Amino acid sequence: MPSDRLKRWPHIADVDLQSMPTDHEQVELVIGLDMTLNRIILEQRHGTANEPSAYLTKLGWVAFGPTGDQSASEVSPVHHVHRKFDPQDLTELLQSHFNRDFFKKESLSRLEDSLEDKRFLAALNNMTQHRHGKYVAKLPFKDFTPLPDNMNMAIRRARSLKRRLDSDEAYKTSYVGQMEKYTDKSYAERVHVSQLDKKDGRVWLMPHHSVRHPVKQKDRVVFDLKARHRGTTLNKHLMQGPDLSNSLTGVLLRFREGQHAITADVQEMFHQVMVPEEDRDCLRYL
Repeated sequence: MPSDRLKRWPHIADVDLQSMPTDHEQVELVIGLDMTLNRIILEQRHGTANEPSAYLTKLGWVAFGPTGDQSASEVSPVHHVHRKFDPQDLTELLQSHFNRDFFKKESLSRLEDSLEDKRFLAALNNMTQHRHGKYVAKLPFKDFTPLPDNMNMAIRRARSLKRRLDSDEAYKTSYVGQMEKYTDKSYAERVHVSQLDKKDGRVWLMPHHSVRHPVKQKDRVVFDLKARHRGTTLNKHLMQGPDLSNSLTGVLLRFREGQHAITADVQEMFHQVMVPEEDRDCLRYL
């Protein structure tokens, strides 16, 4: 323990730090401290009820114990007690025990789905197909109601974006390049001139802007599905679905299970899922 920290407690501030061994590397962490203290204590110093104790071992001085008053309101750990035990139910018993200890339930993965989530999953299974090496998924509309004509809102947003592009040539080059990539890679297609004035309640224009990655310092074009027009947004018409993402705790634990860890990235992942023709007009943009 550094000497400046030892000075906080007078009863161990004068320990002989030079007594630490010099023929080995300095010990920074002792695992199984109770066994160490029970077997090789050479000298010991004790403080009050709310102060740590210091022990001289063959590895040098170690200190542990409380470092201040313990709040009476602090939650105390308790063991989970089960009055019945059947070896055949050991797995279930362990899962129940761990789920009581951890707020993010790994063994049960997530809470029970809501009725809308179940409806979403059922619709996704029925509406998703696999064509030419790609998935094709319909938009998960709730109960389809006609979408309002939001052309004026989309034009207003586009003009605002254009003013910003015209004021920064480097930003404009990057932005235009990303938008052209959508058509070059067939992620998007131009609307046929005969369909430009389509008014069947199944047309929605998505405003777009860019966000800057805080680490890579690169601008990325994003489409604003929360853009509001006449009190509604496209997102309001779509089922959200359950959260199927893995918790960070689970990812970190699985990362340590094997000898080797491998990470991978699907390039432009969301653009790899195709939208059927009947839903594409709901995802137009200027």
